[in-house]
Amino acid sequence: MIRALDELEGLDYIMFPYNFIHARADYMDVLPKAIKQRVGMIAIKPLAAGSIVKLDPNAPPGSTPEDTKIQLYQKKYRPILPTVVEKLTESLNRSPDESLCQAALRFVYSRPFMTSAMPGMFQEHEVDDNYAALQSYLKLSQNDHGLLEAARQLASAQGPGWLPPHYRWLDQHWRV
Repeated sequence: MIRALDELEGLDYIMFPYNFIHARADYMDVLPKAIKQRVGMIAIKPLAAGSIVKLDPNAPPGSTPEDTKIQLYQKKYRPILPTVVEKLTESLNRSPDESLCQAALRFVYSRPFMTSAMPGMFQEHEVDDNYAALQSYLKLSQNDHGLLEAARQLASAQGPGWLPPHYRWLDQHWRV
C-alpha cells in the first residue's frame, strides 16, 4: 500500500481486508500517508469472509460462511484457531442484543480512518445484520454531532475548493 501511495498519481482509494482481526496488523505507516494524500480507505471482508458467523450462538439457523477457515489471507499463515478469535471478539464490547456480525461491522464503521466498508451479503439475514450495525454506529453522541458540524463548517469555509477538482460536483449535488 505504501508503494501504491508513493508511485501512483490520482489514487482515490485503497480497498483492503480489514476487520477486528486484521486491526492487529501494523498500518501505522500507511494510514497517516493515505490521510495526508486524501486517499480513501475502504474495508473489505469486515466479517472475515463470514467465517466469524460460526462463532456466534445467536446467528440465524442455516447461516453459512463464505469461507470456512478464519485466516489472515496469506497461505504462509496457518488458520487462526476459533478460540483465539473468540478471545479477540471480547474487544468488540457487544451489547446483549447485538450479533457478533453486527459488533464486527460496528467496529469497522467506528474506525476514524475508514472511509467505507464493503461487507459481503450472501444471505438475506446478512442484509438485516449489516443495516442494524450501521444504524448502531449512526446513533452518535451529542459530542460526535458537534464534531461533524465543526467539520462541515470548516469545509464550507474553505469554499468550493475543498474537494479535488474532479470531485467538486459532489459538493454541489449532494450538499446536506
